[in-house]
Amino acid sequence: MEDKLECNGYHMAMSAYKISKATLYPYTRKLAEKFSKFRANYIHPGNVKTDITGNTGDMYPDEGARARVMLASGSFFDVMEISSFI
Repeated sequence: MEDKLECNGYHMAMSAYKISKATLYPYTRKLAEKFSKFRANYIHPGNVKTDITGNTGDMYPDEGARARVMLASGSFFDVMEISSFI
């Protein structure tokens, strides 16, 4: 499997990274269901230009970091806009 991914230009570390990030959203939903008295937050800043993305992202790290800062306000944000969905 590793050789097949590597031959097609995918690095194993990057594939594992993507899978780990993709599982965080449903895991956060499950936490919210199981522990309804607590709020579970999931931050997905988007595709950020970093070394791990080969600098192919849509935004710079400082833009991606804004989501973490905004989370502290207690509101729910979707692409930097306050969302009514919680």
